[in-house]
Amino acid sequence: MEPKMKYFYPQVKAVDSENRRITVCISKDEIDRHNERIEIDAIAEALKGYAPNPVVLGDHQHRLSTGKSSVIGHAPPEAFKVLADEVDMDIIFSTTENAETYWVNFRDGHQKAISIGFIDCEMRFEEIDGRKIYVTTKLELLEVSCVAVGANRGALVKVAGMFDRQLDAETEEKFARDATKQISELKTFCEENFENLKSLITDSERFAESLMLGDDSDPSSPAGDEKMAEQFDRIENQITLIGG
Repeated sequence: MEPKMKYFYPQVKAVDSENRRITVCISKDEIDRHNERIEIDAIAEALKGYAPNPVVLGDHQHRLSTGKSSVIGHAPPEAFKVLADEVDMDIIFSTTENAETYWVNFRDGHQKAISIGFIDCEMRFEEIDGRKIYVTTKLELLEVSCVAVGANRGALVKVAGMFDRQLDAETEEKFARDATKQISELKTFCEENFENLKSLITDSERFAESLMLGDDSDPSSPAGDEKMAEQFDRIENQITLIGG
């Protein structure tokens, strides 16, 4: 069977700059953008075959046109971690010129996606909410790649302390209350001052034209600039008077 690639946005849980090492989530038990899902047990079992040669590539390149190695690092098997709904591993980047680009991009947060290259061995179909979902239940994991674009929505990047800023429930509730209050006050102001606001624009088409171009059709003309400035001043003064 032809190898497949599955793309993920990893959760970068730690960055160890001194050792060129990051900890990432390589797979989430979720339906991706292609209506596909890989069972966690399938990834866990496949790690056994991947462990003897745990290569990490750049963008699934098995060989470079220059003849140089396409390997940019490796995933130490002792750091593999299978959780209830995801699989984590560490990536240690090489010091080659090719690897340096990927390391810097991941370290600094410019690049965030991980992909796995694998062969489907067993699969089934499920129907969820009227959609037919392709589920991989057994696979052979060939390699892990650092890539630019991912498909799995749930494994979002969260570099510790940099990309993970969660609002607590109390703060979210306060924001919602404040927004509702401001909208209500604005609505009340407009209703109470409708006639005054309307008087500012006696001819809406002419107003729009003069606001943008002045009385001259050439927007760069001095006359147009002066008229536009006058119009802005008049509106600002009127609104100040209305607002008290």
